[in-house]
Amino acid sequence: MDETDKKIALLLQEDCFLPQAEIAKVVGRVTSSVNERMRKLKDDGIVRAYRAELDPDRAGFPILAFVNLLIDDAANAAAFPKRAVKVPEVLELHHVTGEWNFLIKVRARSTADLENVLTGKLKKLRGVVRTSTQIVLVAHKETHALPL
Repeated sequence: MDETDKKIALLLQEDCFLPQAEIAKVVGRVTSSVNERMRKLKDDGIVRAYRAELDPDRAGFPILAFVNLLIDDAANAAAFPKRAVKVPEVLELHHVTGEWNFLIKVRARSTADLENVLTGKLKKLRGVVRTSTQIVLVAHKETHALPL
């Protein structure tokens, strides 16, 4: 990525619906050049998707929690992600180092809904030994934007 690509990517992270003519004006290129660069960023896998970012509270998912999860053995740990990503409330799933196998970001409609996600969905997956859950009181920053 050259500096122009970085500028385009930063603008897209801020607003993926920004018209290409506006992007072209900001980066000092013609619209057709910006169009080609955006296509290449997508084709190269740098831009993975264009999507709207919803406000979780307004969309009805005010509960944010992080779940540490322990799996009993390597075979179940290898198979766990394929099952866990199918749980709609799981927003992020990370295989981590340390005493836990996975760190999971979950959004829920209520604490009762969170309990159902934990006991009714995640803990029922093969190999889950135990979990430790932290409910977020205030999220001071949530972003997917990279500091290019």
